[in-house]
Amino acid sequence: LIAQARKGDVIMRHGLTGEEVRVSLDSLPSALAGGFVPDSWRQERSLNLAQMSNGRVVPVLDATDLSVLPRQRTALGLMAAAYGTTIPAGATVGGPAGVPVQRMQQVQQAATTSVRGGQVYDTGHFIGSEFRKSGSYGASIRVGNMTYAVGQRSKDPAHFGSARDVSGATQKTDDTNGKEPLPKGGSVAVGRTLMAAVGALYDGEVVETADGQIQIYTRDRRSLMAVYDPKTNTAGDTAGSTNMSAEQMAAVMAWRALHPQNGFDVALAADLAALNNGTGNAWRASDAMYIAAKNGVFANGGQVSFGGQVGTQKCPTCGRFAGDAHACPGPAQQPAPAQPRTGG
Repeated sequence: LIAQARKGDVIMRHGLTGEEVRVSLDSLPSALAGGFVPDSWRQERSLNLAQMSNGRVVPVLDATDLSVLPRQRTALGLMAAAYGTTIPAGATVGGPAGVPVQRMQQVQQAATTSVRGGQVYDTGHFIGSEFRKSGSYGASIRVGNMTYAVGQRSKDPAHFGSARDVSGATQKTDDTNGKEPLPKGGSVAVGRTLMAAVGALYDGEVVETADGQIQIYTRDRRSLMAVYDPKTNTAGDTAGSTNMSAEQMAAVMAWRALHPQNGFDVALAADLAALNNGTGNAWRASDAMYIAAKNGVFANGGQVSFGGQVGTQKCPTCGRFAGDAHACPGPAQQPAPAQPRTGG
């Protein structure tokens, strides 16, 4: 290759994107390390990917005394190898398709808002509250310009979270690869809080403080709705709910999507991003939340305290709950005084 480069440019093509470039001698090493393969090598049977001692992955024709990269069986692994690197087991990965929340603000100071108390939820309590409270059946939930009803079901595979293996090959939860089987009965359901939590993220705004607290606001940060503190694993809302609410669940799931802890959280982030950019839907995002909750938040005995008491000030100008990132819309509109009626 060096001899060829000295005579002129080397034509190379990227292993994933197919992009073709003409590479000079000076840029040849960086091109190899970035996933570009010499065009003259592409038909060689001895072509392999080798992992160097510094962790870089490069294409080689002779792998003698080199560490050949094992075949990658996940999309993330294939993508990483194509760009000259590997993803360590257990690493948290964000999705490139977009951000999981549409409107996101970060506050550079630690939170002054607090949340404490509440009641502990485990898997059983979560599922019972989400799907088995018959008094909630039929209640309307709005996400954007779409309306759903608690208890509504769908068998459309396009409505399944992306972590589900629609081929049916996965028969039980695969934690290693972040794969979930098809739903029991072949359909997914609108629960009491998850679909509404999708709506809170889609229509509202998320704020993360410097110490990691997640705060959910109405559009344009007019009013604080809910808080989740990952340090204490406690969520609460400003409505004073003593139980798990949609706004509290939105705060918990926003943290999981912004700081993925496993493959199911990565899928959640991707499904929320797809909803935001118009390629997904609220059904899929809601199912992704359920999968992430079952296999992450509440997995292996995991618990969350919901219904915590939120400590925050009210804005003296507009009277709304302020949190740490309130954007005051100005004085609240006062109703016009009634005009006295005159006799006829």
